[in-house]
Amino acid sequence: MVTDTQFFNSAITEAHLNMMISNEPASFFSMVTKMEDAIIRGYDGTPLQEYINRWNRVMVEHFRSKNIDLSKTRKAEWITVASGIIDMSAKCRYGFQRCELSGSVSKSCVSGLSAPDSGLSAISFASDFSARRSSTAQSNAAESICDTDSPSAKIPKLSVLDKKIIQSLYDRLDRSKMWRLSNGTIVEDKMKEVALGFEYEHPCHSLILDVNDACWSEVFESDEIEEIRSFRSVEMPVMSAEVESYIQALNTLNPSQLYAKVDSGVHDIASDSSWLQKSYRDAFRLLQSDFFPMESQTEGNVVKRVWSCLDSCFDFSTIKSVR
Repeated sequence: MVTDTQFFNSAITEAHLNMMISNEPASFFSMVTKMEDAIIRGYDGTPLQEYINRWNRVMVEHFRSKNIDLSKTRKAEWITVASGIIDMSAKCRYGFQRCELSGSVSKSCVSGLSAPDSGLSAISFASDFSARRSSTAQSNAAESICDTDSPSAKIPKLSVLDKKIIQSLYDRLDRSKMWRLSNGTIVEDKMKEVALGFEYEHPCHSLILDVNDACWSEVFESDEIEEIRSFRSVEMPVMSAEVESYIQALNTLNPSQLYAKVDSGVHDIASDSSWLQKSYRDAFRLLQSDFFPMESQTEGNVVKRVWSCLDSCFDFSTIKSVR
């Protein structure tokens, strides 16, 4: 839910009243400084530049109604506010505190492993990532030192403010706790170089490192990538005979045969075969309902519709899946 305009008006009115009581002249700078806590607290997960623009618009409207022109006053220092929003969002994302934000940042959940005494809140080795914008597209920065395939959905270039926030995010990391590889390479320094080279949003802007992304082969040596990949690696269990048999039976079928084979089976509800059958059926539905290509799908839609199979696969195990 987007932050209500009444929240903006109340915060602005209160800040202006306090300034009038103290005979302090109004300016964008003084207003934002006084409202800093409220602005951070009210962040709703919308793109940061859009959120800031809304505050500016409501401030202008408030003072215009009182015949006060702020256009020539000192500009607001938004970088401090943006840093505060990043700190709060990071705490939400990595589970350091309970968060009530309703936007994409607060709802995002990055699963990862902390590097040994790392300055990063977490470094994720998962291929998915949550970004500040709800777009599902990946970066298509042609000028970046770490290019990716062009996305099916269009996303805006990073603004000057976005880049300042990214710079601040890395600058505030504790160097004494950064991840130093056996050859002396500091992982966060390499990530920062890449992050500042992008023109479009990328996982590294959220302190996420996915070594499966081919671009990192241009940044790290092969032995460094292997060291990162093997850190606290989890050995995957061997596929059960039931699952292997089910998949092998489908491998050689054409689409129509595949659909008929999947739909014809009757399996115990708690069996792996039942879960596989449901997953295939859900996939068929997505393909036949024109869910793809994902030109207009939000990140929330993708998580809910495409990856729902990961939730149900734990239904009859000791592991519980919670979003």
